[in-house]
This record gives sequence, structure tokens and C-alpha cells, in this order.
Amino acid sequence: MKKNIYIGLLVWLVLSVVLLCLLPWVAFAFVKSDEGIVALNGMFIIIYYIYFIAVGIFAGINFKKMWSLPIITYIMFVYSMFIFFDYARSPYDPLQIATDEGALSVFVVGIIAMLVTALIKLAIKLANSL
Repeated sequence: MKKNIYIGLLVWLVLSVVLLCLLPWVAFAFVKSDEGIVALNGMFIIIYYIYFIAVGIFAGINFKKMWSLPIITYIMFVYSMFIFFDYARSPYDPLQIATDEGALSVFVVGIIAMLVTALIKLAIKLANSL
């Protein structure tokens, strides 16, 4: 059972790298400049929220072992924002990027999904023990 947890964690981390780093790169590399920004905004509005909800649900299923998964995914998300929006050459502070309303809202959605899933699993466990 322990090996399956680590395999699941590895799969989610690889998926995070693909979604958070490779997908924005593809949008920047193969789509024209204005359309690339529109594609990135679409990814941010739709794909990232759905992905963070899925990460939260996955982490909530095994809360004791996977509680760090939304945090790791959030760090990767901020890192990809730092790279692809070229904040390295701008006057923005990385802490300002990490506390941006959009980035924090995605993180909070993932944490809430994790906590709700963990509470539902706990309620089912308590109901079955009665």
C-alpha cells in the first residue's frame, strides 16, 4: 500500500509539471503573442482550477500522507507564473506573485477541496463504525 501512495504522488507531480510548465510553454511557443495570452488566461480560468480541485480531492482521500500535495502544486504554479510571465525581468517581487489574488484563489480552492474530501471520508468512517 505504501508503494502505491508514492506512485500516485509521482504521477501527480509529473502531471503538475506537464500542466503547469509544459502547457504554458506550448502556448507561448506555438501561438502568436496576443492569442498566446488569451490561451494562458483560458488555462488559468478553466484548467488550473479544475486541476487544483482534482489535486485537493486526491490529497483528501489520503490526508495523512498527501497533505503536502496542494502546497507542492502551488509552489510549482507560482514558479511557472514566474517563468512564463517573465517576472524575472520585471520589478515584481516573487512574494508578490505568490500572494497575487489569482494564485492564492487557486491554492485556496485546492485546500478546500482537500479538507472537504478528508471530512467526508472521516464522516463515512465514523458512520460505518456506529
